[in-house]
Amino acid sequence: MKLVVPFIACLQLKAQSSPNDRRVALQLLDEKAECEPKRHIMFHKKHKSASSTLAAILKDWSRKQRLLMAKTPVPAFIGGYPAPFDASLVQGLPPNGTKFDIILHHLRFKQESLSEVLNDDTIYLTSMRNPMSHFVSTFEFFYGRFSTLEKMESKSNKGQSLTCWGHPFVDFLGGSGHSIHEYIDKAQDIYNTNTPWHFRGKNFQAYELGLNTDEISTKRQRHSAVDNIKNQFDLIMVTEYYWESLIMMKDLLCMDWYDLYIDARTVGSYEKPTFSDEEKKKFSDFNRLDEDLYQMSNRTFWEKATERPGGISQLNTDVQNLKALYRYCDENVQFCKQIKNTKISKLNANEFETESTFGDNLDKVNHLFKSMKEYNGDCPYGFYQQYQTMPDESKQQLASMM
Repeated sequence: MKLVVPFIACLQLKAQSSPNDRRVALQLLDEKAECEPKRHIMFHKKHKSASSTLAAILKDWSRKQRLLMAKTPVPAFIGGYPAPFDASLVQGLPPNGTKFDIILHHLRFKQESLSEVLNDDTIYLTSMRNPMSHFVSTFEFFYGRFSTLEKMESKSNKGQSLTCWGHPFVDFLGGSGHSIHEYIDKAQDIYNTNTPWHFRGKNFQAYELGLNTDEISTKRQRHSAVDNIKNQFDLIMVTEYYWESLIMMKDLLCMDWYDLYIDARTVGSYEKPTFSDEEKKKFSDFNRLDEDLYQMSNRTFWEKATERPGGISQLNTDVQNLKALYRYCDENVQFCKQIKNTKISKLNANEFETESTFGDNLDKVNHLFKSMKEYNGDCPYGFYQQYQTMPDESKQQLASMM
């Protein structure tokens, strides 16, 4: 049997609101946090782990506080992804030595480089998803939904996309149309670290967290790597406990209840496969680093939840209140948007005289593409390949746009 599931794990509530939901929503409106809202935030946006939804909530939060946010020199990625974060490959810093208040983008985590453009008191957040669920979503998103190679190329050729749709699975499996079962069965034999975007096919979450996944094999190495990640983040949210994660993020950043609301968005869906016990074991053995990271994230999340005032019981109550707020706001979107977007800072981020990090510096653009290639982010089609064949004049024009 196959189940149809959304691309992202955030569950939008569809039930009709009740008078009690209205009562709860208005009651929450009067609850004000007795703390100072955090202004320095880094949310590590990982692929396929509810990160887009969480980033959208935090983007609204940044507008409310008028925070100075990093900008992408190219769509979707900053810092030279999939290379480790490079502070020179970001846009938007003022020329006066100011640092960013917030970063919310896809990047490969490297804290020492991030600290070059972030404040010392920055709160570091990310999210982890059950590895099997995460891989199913990754496989479908980058490969499974494309029935032909032509469709992969066509999507990659749109705009300035550097995503390289289809890879690495189109290489590993020898074309389009192959199943996730086939990949899991053969992964140990067909996985090749020389293949562009190979890291999507093994321990993908660990890779995006900055770990050298292909060099970590022993139990001792895994434990050391997992401890390092644990110590770098103030909160690792868990996708399977999305609502609880929102509450924990609210606590940490000193947000109001309405800051957690985001109106329902249209998301794609796909058929979720079922797996045999043998397939599950094969997958777990092959992705042991992601499995260890998830277990650590789940354990530390609930340790933090237990320590908050009222413990797990209060957390469960808060989750029910948040769901009531969502049901009410889904029927009163404009009212809730007006509440959540009320500014709490007198500072206007538009007053910053920001400058382009890239400007017309073609060397930096070339550095971006060189970094991508060095870390297997090259692509046989799409914008990456288009750039390689551009005349210098066109490259210069592109650099000035960045």
